[in-house]
Amino acid sequence: MDVRNAQEARDFATNVREDYANELYDLHGVALRIRRAARLGHLSVQIHQDRPIDLRKTGAAAYLIETLLMAGYEAEWVEVRKHEHGPRGDPPREYLYEELLVQWHVRLHAGDQAKT
Repeated sequence: MDVRNAQEARDFATNVREDYANELYDLHGVALRIRRAARLGHLSVQIHQDRPIDLRKTGAAAYLIETLLMAGYEAEWVEVRKHEHGPRGDPPREYLYEELLVQWHVRLHAGDQAKT
């Protein structure tokens, strides 16, 4: 990678984000997380990231969200703040990014509500 070529750096970062999203948003892995959370009585699970990077525009995220919505789940991005201490005593850095929240709570349809 050459410092004189910003497009090359952007492409490299995009590829890294796509690879990470493919690992994180693997359908089988997400299904296991949902099952574990549901067995504990939860109605949602947040897919926590080890890296504070933006995965919202990745193909893996889009595919997972589409699959979840078709199966009756809800999916939304929630803001996360992460503080990390820098190396060699550098001041801490704050990262702001979004993680995927998957929900399966019951919603009442307008026709199901009691009429008053």
